[in-house]
Amino acid sequence: MKMLFTIPRLVYSGAPKILAWIANNMAKKGHEVTILTFFKSNIEKEISENVTVTSLDIKQSKNWFIRNTFGMLKINHILHKNVNEINPDVIISFIDSVSLLYLLKNRFSKKRKIVVSERADPYQIKGIMSKIRFGLMKNASWSVFQTDGAREFFKGKIFEKSSVIPNPVILENSDNPGEEKIDFSMRDNRIVSVGRLSLTQKRQDVLINAFKIVLEKHPEMQLVFYGDGQDRAKIESIIKENGLENKVILAGVTKDVKESIKKAKVFVLSSDFEGIPNALIEAMQYGVPSVSTDCSPGGARLLINDGENGFIVPCGNIEKLAEKINILIENSEISNKFSKSSPKICETFSEEKIANMWEDCFIKIRDKK
Repeated sequence: MKMLFTIPRLVYSGAPKILAWIANNMAKKGHEVTILTFFKSNIEKEISENVTVTSLDIKQSKNWFIRNTFGMLKINHILHKNVNEINPDVIISFIDSVSLLYLLKNRFSKKRKIVVSERADPYQIKGIMSKIRFGLMKNASWSVFQTDGAREFFKGKIFEKSSVIPNPVILENSDNPGEEKIDFSMRDNRIVSVGRLSLTQKRQDVLINAFKIVLEKHPEMQLVFYGDGQDRAKIESIIKENGLENKVILAGVTKDVKESIKKAKVFVLSSDFEGIPNALIEAMQYGVPSVSTDCSPGGARLLINDGENGFIVPCGNIEKLAEKINILIENSEISNKFSKSSPKICETFSEEKIANMWEDCFIKIRDKK
C-alpha cells in the first residue's frame, strides 16, 4: 500500500515523534511510505531509510493575517499538487489547519482516502474554531483518537467513522522493563516531573503547592522539574515567592529521562489535559511509583488502574495530590507494588500491538467503498 503522512514539521515533540514511529513501522511492514512536511524540520534522522521524507520548505510570513489566510491557501495549493504527484492509496494527517482545508478541497476534487489523527484534547478547543475544525473533520474518511474520552466528545458522523488507537510504549534497545528492580530503600528523596513548562496545561503551580504540604511532613524531599518552556520565568517567580529556591529545582531538558528519574521516590503528572502522556508512560515503564491527575480526555486513566499500578487524583486538587505523594514516600509496600506492576503497560501497549492496529485501520480505509 502507498501511504502519505502529512504534518507541518517534524520536531522533538509528542505528535511528530509518534507520526515518525508509525511511518517507520509501516515501512517495516513493507508498505511504500512518504512523509510530507510543509516547513523545514529537524528530526529526519529519526526516520527509517525506507521512508521517503519530502519537505515543501515553505517560508512563512511574519504577518499573522497573511500567514493564516493567503499563506494557508498557498500551502494548500502546493500540498494538493504534491499529493497528485505521489498518488497515495491513503493520506494520514496529524490534524492541523492546513490539512483541514485540504479535507474541504478533497470533497470537491478527486476524492482520496484521508485518515485524520486528532492529537489535541477536543474539550479544550472552544468557540468558532471548534465549529470550523470539527465541521471540516466530517469530510475525512476516518478519524483516529488516542482515548475513548476524546472520541466520545463527538457525535454523529465523526464518531461513527472513527476508532481509538493509543500510543505505544516505545522501548529503546537497552530497555528491559522490570529487569532493573529498584527497591523502596534504594530510592532517593526526589519527587520528579517531566514535561514542558506550561502553567495552562501542565499546572506546575498545582504540584508546587502540593509539594509545600508534603514538606510539612517530609522536609528532606526535593521537587525536580525536567523540561523547559514558555512559563519558566513565571514558575521561577512562584518558587521564589514561596521561599523554595533550595527545594524546587528546574533542571532543564534531560537527554536521558531514564537515568534522570528511575531512582526517584515519586513521579507526578499534574496536567489538566493531555493526549496520552508520554512522560507518564516513561515513568511507569521504568517502574517509578507514579501519581497523576485525571487529565482530560482520559489518557492517564487509560494507563493507571488507581491503587493497582499508580494513583489518580482529580485535576487541580492540591490536598489530594499531596496526600497520595505522602503515601508513596511513607509506605514501602505500596511503593514497591506500583514499581513492580507499572512496567506491565509495556505489554498492554506494546509496539507490535499498536502498529498492527494502525495497519489494520489503513487497510480497512483503503478497501472501504
